[in-house]
Amino acid sequence: MPIANITYNTVVNHVKSWIKSNCTNISNYNGINEVFKTGWASSPDITLASPEYTGTCIAKITRAVPQATTSNVDTDMTNFCDTYGITSRLNNNIPPSEFYHFIQDMISFICTKCVYATSQFEQGTRYLIYYPSNTSYSTTFNISSTAAARLAYASDVTSLMTTMITVVNQNIRCIPCKYSWTLSA
Repeated sequence: MPIANITYNTVVNHVKSWIKSNCTNISNYNGINEVFKTGWASSPDITLASPEYTGTCIAKITRAVPQATTSNVDTDMTNFCDTYGITSRLNNNIPPSEFYHFIQDMISFICTKCVYATSQFEQGTRYLIYYPSNTSYSTTFNISSTAAARLAYASDVTSLMTTMITVVNQNIRCIPCKYSWTLSA
């Protein structure tokens, strides 16, 4: 399919499919380590110098990885398309004059809604997650001249998505889980 024959809807659906299959909190929430999830708590051992000093330490998660659904993605994308005036043109081919801007919009959506979740309790582990509460869409991200050329010369949706995801991977953010600590003597 020549790039000139690709509709807005084709790209939107590919973006939604990519998110639904790659974000762990949609496709495999049960596979996420418990330290990332709501309800996690721990009482780590406290080593004391003397037996007369005793205490309790409890760590509880306060910002956890939310479980997301495919309908979250669909609803958020619909709202995004409505806000950015894409909905009325979904069945239209993407004209060359709007192509690059539209791809930037799609990258902005992905980079806002898809983040890496990290945890101080599982260093080296991160999960690509869909974060529904992120709604401030950035227009600032790095598209290298190589990526821009690849976008301009994409000849099908697969090559277009491959380049878009390359740009996304260069600009994706990490959101650490947050925990509260309670210490008592």
